[in-house]
Amino acid sequence: MHCRSFGDKSSPALVILHGWGLNSEKYELLSRLLSKHFYVLVPDFPGFGETPEPEHPYAIELYADELKKLLEMEQVSEAFFIGHSFGGRITLFLAAHSPQLVKALVLTGAAGIEKFDLKRSLKRLVFWICSKLLKVFIFLPPVRRLRERVYRHRDIGKLQGVMKETFLKVVKRKLNKEAGMIVQDTLLLWGRQDQTTPVMDAEKILELVPHSYLKIFSQTGHRLPYEKPHEFAHEVSQFFLSRT
Repeated sequence: MHCRSFGDKSSPALVILHGWGLNSEKYELLSRLLSKHFYVLVPDFPGFGETPEPEHPYAIELYADELKKLLEMEQVSEAFFIGHSFGGRITLFLAAHSPQLVKALVLTGAAGIEKFDLKRSLKRLVFWICSKLLKVFIFLPPVRRLRERVYRHRDIGKLQGVMKETFLKVVKRKLNKEAGMIVQDTLLLWGRQDQTTPVMDAEKILELVPHSYLKIFSQTGHRLPYEKPHEFAHEVSQFFLSRT
């Protein structure tokens, strides 16, 4: 698994786990800011960035296993973790099932735990019905163009083969049980305008994770870690340095 590193290896280790469809490059400025105090590792998960696709569909458990192999190779026995979006899923799972590896964690726009919302559920139902209807009439050119427009900004619409199966495995896995198992201090940094994982999901995580704290950033959304890297790095550094 390809991994970029920043900072002095003698400093406390900090791992940044990227969102779906992203890679380590997106977090370069954030990594450089954090490298003043930490040895920062930013891997590309299998199927992203410079790491090849897996040979078979991956679930969260397999992504966590790959991460543990990387930490062992880097001779890191314990680290701080930042999990963004999809990376938040892996961070939650790892903190719950391999607590010895995770000293403390920051979740931002983390997926895998949702607060029930009728409006969101109805939107998903409508999308599911429409997708089924589009499949039936996909042989018609206007319908094919409409389907391309509908899926253009949705992760699954850009996927094929093993990564599409991987995506479906990952999103079906709910992590409410894991959230209740987390004993580490957890900081939730969220963008108020996040439409992908809205603030109400952060509030649900706050409810489930025993030692958790929430800070909301205004004027930003799901891209918070790389849209406001200086402010984000400041909050992260304060939180982790107080726990070294």
